[in-house]
Amino acid sequence: MRRAPDEQALLALLGVDESVAWKEVRRAFRDAVRATHPDLHAGDPEAERRLKALNAAWESINTPSKWAAYTLRPASGATRGSSGRGRDGDAVPTVGRLRVQRQQQGSSGLLNWNVELDGEVIASIENGGSSVFEAGPGRHSLRVFYGSRSSLPLQVELHRGQELVLRCRTPESLRLSLFSPKRSLVLELLRSRPLVSSH
Repeated sequence: MRRAPDEQALLALLGVDESVAWKEVRRAFRDAVRATHPDLHAGDPEAERRLKALNAAWESINTPSKWAAYTLRPASGATRGSSGRGRDGDAVPTVGRLRVQRQQQGSSGLLNWNVELDGEVIASIENGGSSVFEAGPGRHSLRVFYGSRSSLPLQVELHRGQELVLRCRTPESLRLSLFSPKRSLVLELLRSRPLVSSH
């Protein structure tokens, strides 16, 4: 994907490309700050300018959702979904997709459940519904919750062009709900499949 010069400068400042996971971007930011901080480079008049540029760049990508939006945004002059071409000329997706399905329940399912991706709430799922969202490739932590009830965090590895289908539900065993009321929801990975591109 070809980016405009200012976008290329953002990636160059951090020393990453848009294919890395957000955690790698955060690590690169911290390393870059350490390498350019004015307190550590007392005689360098450019150190403060470099630190300000790093902080400005970081503001646009400082959460997993901002980084995903940045990597999803088409490059200058490109159209969405045309960022890469495979050997057969097919579009190669630059992101993956997560599909979280909520099991249908009776009267206990009146409240919407929240979906948290890497510590940030990104969706709400109604009883029997599902939520679909895209995320950059890499390792992600997912959790569903409502009120004081929550699932344990589920670690998933998402690749470009992959869709992970997950299901959230209440546990089948009443015993689990009684002994661990705050962990009384279940989030589980059902399957992984290739992301179908739309031509």
